[in-house]
Amino acid sequence: MKGHAYAKINLGLQVLATFDNGYHDLDMIMMPLDLYDILTIEPNGSNQDHFFCNIGGKHFLHDNTVLDAIKLMRTTFTQITDHFDIRLIKRIPSQAGLGGGSADGACALKMINRMYSLGLTMAQLMELGVKIGADVPFCIANAPSRVKGIGENVRRFRNQLNPVIILVKPSQGVSTGECFKLCNDQGDGHINNELEFALRDGDYLKTCALLNNSLEQPAMQLVPKIKSLKDQLLSLGCDGAIMSGSGSTVFGFCKDEIQAKAIVKIMRTNAAFVHICHFYSPRLRCR
Repeated sequence: MKGHAYAKINLGLQVLATFDNGYHDLDMIMMPLDLYDILTIEPNGSNQDHFFCNIGGKHFLHDNTVLDAIKLMRTTFTQITDHFDIRLIKRIPSQAGLGGGSADGACALKMINRMYSLGLTMAQLMELGVKIGADVPFCIANAPSRVKGIGENVRRFRNQLNPVIILVKPSQGVSTGECFKLCNDQGDGHINNELEFALRDGDYLKTCALLNNSLEQPAMQLVPKIKSLKDQLLSLGCDGAIMSGSGSTVFGFCKDEIQAKAIVKIMRTNAAFVHICHFYSPRLRCR
């Protein structure tokens, strides 16, 4: 079975508080993108899983969300006794704030659910998913959402915008842990109330003006290139730009595809990863 694992961006990210266990109380506006990894899972008739990824690195062989998801499903549902040949084609960059690892884990959970006709609801899959990673419940929903808590509280909403989105990432990633340690910007979520209403109303300019991220300034301290990429996107004509998640990807909004392509041509000389995309919708053909 083959599945697509969709990237995400945070249009709004407010850090509200820090819990005693070190996790953070968040208020986020999250949107899925039509940029995706490709995951294939097939029973192999052996007594162990075989994992292949087009991205090198030993950590992928033993420590990744796809294997975590499969092990969780096999432990939770004893009728799953198979082991698998697993092939992951990564197109979403790592340490980018685009949720690539979470998307892969969410995709694996949904695929196993279908393969073995488990009949799990979205809420049940989300309850399992949060055990793998904080962004996994959103990636299971894979729809415009207001996300709170550590990521387990996901409420979908109707979005009326479909801007052209430019993703740019420097070669250096950002440590999520280090980024949170430097963050002392605690919001109250009010700006995300306004942002959600702007998306519901299809108000493009107001949406651009309300983009926010409490982690952006700390990430810029760790990777100064993030600021220069954001400034460049805005100077080249993007109507709004902000860092996604804990970085290091910055995204910019444009109304016009031709303008976006011209900006991308320039940004490719200055960033390790540059990509044009749109919000994902099951009604829209993937680009």
